[in-house]
Amino acid sequence: MRLTSLLQRLWLACSAGKEAKWGTIGSMGNMKDIADSVRGNLIPQLYVLRRVPMRYRRILPLTIMKRFQCIVVGSAQGVLTVAITDRQNISVIESLRRITGQAIFPVLIDPTRMRLLIQRIERNEQYRQAFYATRTRDAREQAYYLHMKHQFQVSSIMMLLAYQKTQRK
Repeated sequence: MRLTSLLQRLWLACSAGKEAKWGTIGSMGNMKDIADSVRGNLIPQLYVLRRVPMRYRRILPLTIMKRFQCIVVGSAQGVLTVAITDRQNISVIESLRRITGQAIFPVLIDPTRMRLLIQRIERNEQYRQAFYATRTRDAREQAYYLHMKHQFQVSSIMMLLAYQKTQRK
């Protein structure tokens, strides 16, 4: 299931109370009203977040992501979906609303997963800066080749582990 469709279902569930009506985003009314109504214990938990889509990684600066332990994971109709780790800290949501100028729809994720995602974004940002700091074209091509080789190796290992796990069941 794609992350965007999962987020749409979360929005729908929050708009309908406890009973989720699985429809389309357009049928549920004003997204900003729903985002404003999500507070405290009503914040939905997101268990399946493994990667942050590229288009959302640079909406918030890395320093803010680290300080507030939050990541933008989606956007729809002027509302940002932001993963946070602490349901009690409502000031984070208000701060993000002021920083971005948009309504915030919070979702909870595990603090360990948040640290992993922020580390992954930070590593990607460091690689990007190093890649573009390289002056010559040959050096950039070599760095890109090594990066892609590493990504391929990691994805191959992950696929092998997933295959072995399914074979055991």
